[in-house]
Amino acid sequence: MILEQALDTWLKGEDELFLVIDEAHHSTAKSYRNIINHCKGKMKNIKIIGLTATPFRTNEEEEKYLSAIYNDELGYDVSLKDLISRGILATPEFKELETNLNFGDDLNLSNIKDIEKRGELPNGIAVHIAKNSIRNNRIVNEYMQNRSQYKKLLVFAINRIHAIELNSVFNSKVNVNSEFIISGTQNEFTGIDLSKEENDQKIKKFREGKLDILINVNILSEGSDIPEIDSIFLTRPTMSSILMTQMIGRGLRGRKSGGTDKATIVSFIDDWKDKIAWINPERLYGDINIEDIPYEKRERNIRRISIDLIDQFVEIVDINAEVKNLIVQLRISS
Repeated sequence: MILEQALDTWLKGEDELFLVIDEAHHSTAKSYRNIINHCKGKMKNIKIIGLTATPFRTNEEEEKYLSAIYNDELGYDVSLKDLISRGILATPEFKELETNLNFGDDLNLSNIKDIEKRGELPNGIAVHIAKNSIRNNRIVNEYMQNRSQYKKLLVFAINRIHAIELNSVFNSKVNVNSEFIISGTQNEFTGIDLSKEENDQKIKKFREGKLDILINVNILSEGSDIPEIDSIFLTRPTMSSILMTQMIGRGLRGRKSGGTDKATIVSFIDDWKDKIAWINPERLYGDINIEDIPYEKRERNIRRISIDLIDQFVEIVDINAEVKNLIVQLRISS
């Protein structure tokens, strides 16, 4: 009710509305739908633009709803190859490392159904893996043995316990500065509560080069602006293409965007006995071959909105650099 009243006050006296939705792949969420539907109900003349660097949903019903919101209209898109060839994105170099640890035999039918429904590890299994010292040491040793290659490292951990465990192992090594960030709700297992201010301070230290490694749980998966990340360790599995794309995207800021020319993406692969179809990051980007199409010779077959108009729009709304990361989509409906 409060939201509706606030929207009514905001829209009062207006004849038309131009609604810009950032992170538009979230448009299917109830909170987004409530705002969109309320605005549509109040305004006869409404135009909607959605901006996203993650232009897909994994659920067929959500895909249909996105099409309904934006009239299935693709206004403008930029391919990964284009962005990489321009230097806006870094060239990803994928590496898979098998942990040789078998977690598949411990899964029963109920576990499998739970994982398939949630797309993530159930808490009990996640905690078990997070505390596995063999796995954690293999992750840390991979960095230590190839430190000159990995340089500035961002780690995506399974959960809070995993972030804390990994951080402890990293900091036990000589001349390694590591920190972890977690959301600000105390956990019964860890007893640790970090405020947003504390997390922001650690991110600032990492951005300034005062940390070699920053370990996080979900906080830096979307909408984060940390340039000059050399490598990413994916130490957590997921069935979500969106989450995987967002995690990888944190390391793909190119030289022209304040980042690097290349980014190393390392996946740590456990043995699940083919019971779970975890997302393979390389398959999301595996068709990238920068040399096969020189950028200067490429022509776009479809361009419904001119580049000049897009540039004008960017100047007007001061879009942050994250929107330009990976894929830019402007979907318009009237």
